[in-house]
Amino acid sequence: MSRKKRLLAYAATVVASLAGYAYHALYQEDRSVKSRLLEDFYRLKDRLKNADEADYRQFLEDQLKTARQGDLNYPKKHGMNISLSSYQNGKAYVLSPENYRPDKLVVYFHGGHRIEAISPKEWRFLENFAEDNQLRLLIPYIEPLSYAYFDEEVDRLEGLLDEISLDYTDEDLYLMASDTGALFALPIARDSSSNLILEGLILLSPWVTTKHSITSSQDEDQKDYLMTFSDYQAIASLWQASEGRIIALDADQAGALPKVHLFMGKKDVQYLEVLTFYRKLKQKGLAVDFYAFDYLTHNFHFLAIPEQDEVIDLIAKVVLP
Repeated sequence: MSRKKRLLAYAATVVASLAGYAYHALYQEDRSVKSRLLEDFYRLKDRLKNADEADYRQFLEDQLKTARQGDLNYPKKHGMNISLSSYQNGKAYVLSPENYRPDKLVVYFHGGHRIEAISPKEWRFLENFAEDNQLRLLIPYIEPLSYAYFDEEVDRLEGLLDEISLDYTDEDLYLMASDTGALFALPIARDSSSNLILEGLILLSPWVTTKHSITSSQDEDQKDYLMTFSDYQAIASLWQASEGRIIALDADQAGALPKVHLFMGKKDVQYLEVLTFYRKLKQKGLAVDFYAFDYLTHNFHFLAIPEQDEVIDLIAKVVLP
């Protein structure tokens, strides 16, 4: 075969492969192409990764050392105005866009599986949320659970929010949490004092328990492709070393919660636990909305995909009706 014919044959193969992949990426009409491409990228990355649980545990322990310094590590290159406020019960960062609304304040409990500080992707999501809606975000620092007992940290954060509410008496307060931040947000929202009146509770990819439904033999199409089985095992072992299984809030003892807004990807490893939690809240007659996103995974709202914009728009309808 001549060189020209070989090149033509190669080009035809590439075009056919791209056409096939385009079909593969587009066939899910209820999902953005970019999110599908990201899933395939992370699946490939996972297959290439050889790190075992011990290696990942060491990585988490290194992250813990950084997180315990109490610095949320805001990337200076991002350039949004951020200030630090200190209170008797801890400190909190205030992220402020230009021309923010003075009548609203969103208190945000960061995630990081209570292992690491806020990641760059999480910061970018918070910036996009604040900028798009002209809302200030107040972000308390949460101690990693390997260093602090859960109940003690809940009490400290509740006291901190009581102090914060005295500084923002003219604002409507909303509590928003991602990931394991929900473990703290739920009991605080239920037990908030008369000083802390919350207009709503917004939970993004929340953890309501430290029990994990993922298994090493789970069907590939059902796995949370951003987290491997060994990752979850390592996280669970660190938590169990401190105090074992944690349940943020038993739905049967939910009491008086403000209206709850849940945002989940259906491939989230916590999806079934949160779905059960949602149904129990509904049975108790509590006001709760559940937004489930097909095919998407844990913390999908941190990814630069159209679904992130959709989540931001939906939250805006809650805070800015």
